[in-house]
Amino acid sequence: MIEMVSKQYSHPGSMFAFQANNFHYISNAIKYSSGLSQFLPSSIITKYETLTGRNRMALKAIWQSSLATFMSSNINSNEKIELFNTSFEKICNDLSSFVIYDPDLRGHLIQDAVDCLVPKYSSFLDENKINRSYLKYPVPAVEKKIDLTYSNKQS
Repeated sequence: MIEMVSKQYSHPGSMFAFQANNFHYISNAIKYSSGLSQFLPSSIITKYETLTGRNRMALKAIWQSSLATFMSSNINSNEKIELFNTSFEKICNDLSSFVIYDPDLRGHLIQDAVDCLVPKYSSFLDENKINRSYLKYPVPAVEKKIDLTYSNKQS
């Protein structure tokens, strides 16, 4: 049912965020409800936690897609940065339309995105000796934009 409803979102990021949010809510509702947890097997909670994890992994893949331009050998570093910026902004815009209310899940999603983007982005900047003072998104700005995206605030 959740998968079917999530298809109303036109952007994959919003779809995966919707699914992660709802599966996480269901697992917590069962886990912390004395009535439900007594009657349902623990495998139900595990099932919804696994589904939440799968959607978190899908969201990581979406964030990592913005790094794909760094692998291209036929464009220069400045063009790669411009393409990264465009892709990164699109992902942020897509995800900022969806609210993650649970602070624990929101924190995990922020950390997932930071962990998959920042080390590779920072390495790319170092390896290519990019002057960070001219960047639209220096590393701290990437982290802040991810946080604002999942906090449903615009920078």
